[in-house]
Amino acid sequence: MHGHWSREFTPAKVGLGAGALSIGSRQGITSHTYAPVLTVRSEQDPELAHSIGLGWSGSWRMSADAVPFTGRIRVAGGPDDESGILTLGPGEHLTTPVVAGLRIRGDADRVARAWHDYQRTLSRSTDPYHRPVVYNSWYATTFDVSVDHQLALAEVAAQIGAEVFVLDDGWFRGRVSDRSGLGDWDADPDKFPDGLGTLVQGVLEHGMRFGLWVEPEAVNPDSDLYRTHPEWVHHAQGRPLRTLRNQYVLDLGRPEVEAWVIDVLRSLLSAHEITYLKWDMNRSIEDGGQVRAGGDDWSWLHTQAYYRVLDVIRAEFPHVTVEACAGGGGRIDLEVLARTDVVWPSDETGPRDRLAIQHGFLSAFPSWTMSSWVTDEPDLIDTDPASPDFRFVVAMAGVLGIGSDLLAWDTAARERARELIERYLSIRRIIVDGVVRRHGDPGDDVYALQYTTDDAVVVLAWKRPGGRAESRIPWADSRLPRGSPARMGTTTCSAVRNWPRRACRCGGGTATVTSSCCARSRRAGEMRIRREQRMAVAVVTGAARGIGQATAQNLIGAGWQVALTDVDPQVTERAAELGGRAHGIVADVASAEDWQRVVTEANDRLGPVDGLVLNALATDAHPLHEMTPEAWQRQLDVNLTGAFHGLRACLPDLVREGEGRAVIVSSVHANFGLLDVPGYAATKAGQTGLVRQVAAQYGPRLRINCVTPGPIRTALWDGVSEADRQRSGRQTALARMGEPEEVAEVIAFLLSDRSSYITGATIPVDGGWSITKDSA
Repeated sequence: MHGHWSREFTPAKVGLGAGALSIGSRQGITSHTYAPVLTVRSEQDPELAHSIGLGWSGSWRMSADAVPFTGRIRVAGGPDDESGILTLGPGEHLTTPVVAGLRIRGDADRVARAWHDYQRTLSRSTDPYHRPVVYNSWYATTFDVSVDHQLALAEVAAQIGAEVFVLDDGWFRGRVSDRSGLGDWDADPDKFPDGLGTLVQGVLEHGMRFGLWVEPEAVNPDSDLYRTHPEWVHHAQGRPLRTLRNQYVLDLGRPEVEAWVIDVLRSLLSAHEITYLKWDMNRSIEDGGQVRAGGDDWSWLHTQAYYRVLDVIRAEFPHVTVEACAGGGGRIDLEVLARTDVVWPSDETGPRDRLAIQHGFLSAFPSWTMSSWVTDEPDLIDTDPASPDFRFVVAMAGVLGIGSDLLAWDTAARERARELIERYLSIRRIIVDGVVRRHGDPGDDVYALQYTTDDAVVVLAWKRPGGRAESRIPWADSRLPRGSPARMGTTTCSAVRNWPRRACRCGGGTATVTSSCCARSRRAGEMRIRREQRMAVAVVTGAARGIGQATAQNLIGAGWQVALTDVDPQVTERAAELGGRAHGIVADVASAEDWQRVVTEANDRLGPVDGLVLNALATDAHPLHEMTPEAWQRQLDVNLTGAFHGLRACLPDLVREGEGRAVIVSSVHANFGLLDVPGYAATKAGQTGLVRQVAAQYGPRLRINCVTPGPIRTALWDGVSEADRQRSGRQTALARMGEPEEVAEVIAFLLSDRSSYITGATIPVDGGWSITKDSA
């Protein structure tokens, strides 16, 4: 595939009887000119495809060499060999980039499906959290950014259903045009007198996540950074330094520059609740070169540093969704897909031109990475008229975003946008997880994309003005079982019998969304409906036994669906015993990655999370001088960090409807100094403080409370004699130990509407044990 800025991923076929075809980039990035993918077929056996993809984001080269009179083609790929040499010292080693290949029979969509299957192994997930509906303010404001204007846009974005609000270029110091400010990454005091905090908080109060645009590899000559460190930019020895788009590129291969970029991003992401980062790179590295004769490969060093920075973001801020952009699709390859969540295929957002770009993109890269916006921008090449609905359905083909000036939309346009976003949310799981089949070409009178999962099909279809009233699209092979409706016959753009559909017509152009889902798939796809219209869903940790198991059983009896989680594999058996409204997930609450998996699996099997019960615990009964650092750390990881990860992972679901509720199961040890459990007592006390902070920050969208059980008959008492248990029970005002079911009753009450005026509270469930301690 070849292209240009705003014309990326254009498919091309080249006959090669003898000689070599070479494609690549010397621009320090993969570039808009070629995508690093080649597919080879022979005239003798055209069904057999050999496809090769390169995982490298710097300068690169791929070649196909048809050796005369042999019937063979040699394909090679790797970093470009003209940007310098690599010097290895004694004992040093080099790992070359991945060149992935596949061999498969079938058409271009079969090749694409094989690539998508492989790319699924590279991605950390395909969950909705990292594929949110984004509103980006760039087209509405460009560089004219102000707090009030952004908050006004955020209010409308929330009303139509956006999940993330992204503040684009123009927010940082000195940024009044593209001629200044790049490199000075702190909020412009003229635009944000109180810093970013006011805007961030306003966005969060609207129930959205907050995102930020950055271009950390770039610097303007008119910036404090460049005036302080002019030596930090790429500059080939003996050549005059010149700007492109009024900016230079920082030499990320210099250790001090890499460290500075990491520090800048770490500071931004730590100072504010930023959970979405759009990383842009708006120019190629034309000034890259050896600063001295025989110097090391500047492209290699820059690219490896780029990977390390992305790795730091993922390791330290796993909750941050990263969107990769380079003036559009200028840096997209297998390695970028592995280290980011979504990519921006092109700056071209005119709907018909964008449809052609996405057609090429999907031939090698997957839908769950393809960010696509609805804007009001015109097409540059294919100028047939297209309705606003047409634009929406184009953007629905991947990860939907909105980039229009929402304040310029009237009430009807906003309401229609809300309806279409709701429709997208109902099919998003199928769009990102389904097998993609392309029907026709975007230049045809009718073009369609089919997404197929094991139990559902979604078809997006587009027509041209004046086209035939009815166009038949044959079903492609799918993963649906034989006999299901989606395997039978054909479907049309104008009518699909007995299936829900939305058709939007304007100026002769038509866009249609069609879906067929079994009940389970539709429940999983309808991510954002009010709880009154579906059965509520709770996640309960530490649910294999004791209080967690009793809580899950109580909630199911009260009409909830429950995802039971535990590190103990028996949790799946416990869930099976509770019936079809329970689902067991083996997970470690101390792992942020496991939490993302829990939320994704709960969404898929049950629906969005309405309630959260954090009950998992770790303890170690040793005095401080005998406790090992490992034991202390495990208690911290499970009891306190696990609660942090759980709240962070579930928060988008909990706050969306403004009715979320959560309970942390702490302990009476949080309030009383008891012997031999310092780690347990400290982390349980931390949980009560966390509850108060979260309640204050997220009310009224989330109610969160804490229960502090006293002596309860759970596994914690295994190994304690019955006499000692009775002695502990007699220390309570009720003169007995409690049962897990009694704690579960209180938790269920706190998750119910009956506790609607309780939040931030710590409620003892200890039989009056704390009273006797106070009186003693």
